[in-house]
Amino acid sequence: MNLWKRGFGKASLLVAAALLVGLQPISLLHAQTYAVLYTFTGGNDGANPLAGLTMDGSGNLYGTAAESGIYGWGTVYELTRSGSSWTFSSLYSFEGLTNDIADGGSPVSRAVFGPNGALYGTTMHGGFGQGCIEYYFGCGTVYSLKNHSGTWVEGIFFQFGNSDGGNPGYGDLVFDQSGNAYDASSISGPSGNGIAYELHTVNFGESVLHAFTGTPDGSGPTSGPILDRAGNLFGTTMTGGADGYGAIYELSPSGSGWTEAILYSFTNGGDGSAPTSNLVMDRLGNLYGATQSGGTYGGGTVFELTKSSLGAWTLTTIYEFRSSMKAPVNTVPASGCAGQPFMGSNRTLTIDSGGNLYGTTSADAVSQYGSIYKLSPVSGTTWAYATLHTFSGADGAAPWGSLLLDHAGNLYGTAALGGANNCGVIFEITR
Repeated sequence: MNLWKRGFGKASLLVAAALLVGLQPISLLHAQTYAVLYTFTGGNDGANPLAGLTMDGSGNLYGTAAESGIYGWGTVYELTRSGSSWTFSSLYSFEGLTNDIADGGSPVSRAVFGPNGALYGTTMHGGFGQGCIEYYFGCGTVYSLKNHSGTWVEGIFFQFGNSDGGNPGYGDLVFDQSGNAYDASSISGPSGNGIAYELHTVNFGESVLHAFTGTPDGSGPTSGPILDRAGNLFGTTMTGGADGYGAIYELSPSGSGWTEAILYSFTNGGDGSAPTSNLVMDRLGNLYGATQSGGTYGGGTVFELTKSSLGAWTLTTIYEFRSSMKAPVNTVPASGCAGQPFMGSNRTLTIDSGGNLYGTTSADAVSQYGSIYKLSPVSGTTWAYATLHTFSGADGAAPWGSLLLDHAGNLYGTAALGGANNCGVIFEITR
């Protein structure tokens, strides 16, 4: 049974194609070089890498594969750099519900380093959380992986139930200075609209920071929140808000708990709808994100949210995509690992020190297999769009996870499908 397909189907995503507002799209940047670092086989190495990558101080890459592995419940892997070559190692294969092990299954979020040097992440399924009746697949876990003299040992940080964050999705865990972790779940909570939660390092307990209700506070936080220096959390919900098309929220700590404020509610007009992406913040505290649909052309938007001196937030659409009707009809490889193309644009964004934004599309006007793009600020509200790579299927397809930017300006990421085995690839784009 393909649990990955089942879990992914909870998000309603659209095919999108790129069109710049006010400027014509810039052609492919010739200085960029694309290379496939690893091609998944669908065996013990895993398949369908939905999440992005994490890099350590030595330049080694770490990631997760949502499917396959020894037990069929996904893997955590390492790609070790040696000069210009890379060596793949499977660090852990999740057992899911195999052998009554509660380690989790179907990791669709990134594995990130915590304050103690261990890797942490969430799994959508597995575990034996109390009250979990999620079709008997388990409501998911928070796991850790620590390197003990070359051997990676897994530990369970938390097991979710139905109402406390069950079935965590694509959001990455984020840690504060005390080592506490934060994330969100899109379908859990008292009303099933999702929650934002905190996991405590000291006692491995959980606190629900906010239970979403739909209107007006939002519903379905698909990606996890980000944390600013003052300890405030910022995130998006795919639906809900004042008009039902999604919202941007802030959670602020207070003496009596956490207080939620809606910074913006989408209208399905030129601002877009269904903001499934993570948010990123620039040095001035401005927020950037993306929507899956809406906008003038129906294919979603990239937006900026700025705060005035009086504390009011203003949203500006900086890029718009065309709807699925403009996408070409190609044949997606059917052989290899099970799955279908993840159609939609820019679920995740990455920002560099110069304020440039990087993202991916899955099925756009150039290729049904997806693309990687860059948005650069020009002046005022004008941004320049450039395509960094267009996928062909053979070199990857459906790049769904976030992009990783190193200090030299090179990009690393994953494509969930495509490659020689149609099980996904790990790629690099060098300057």
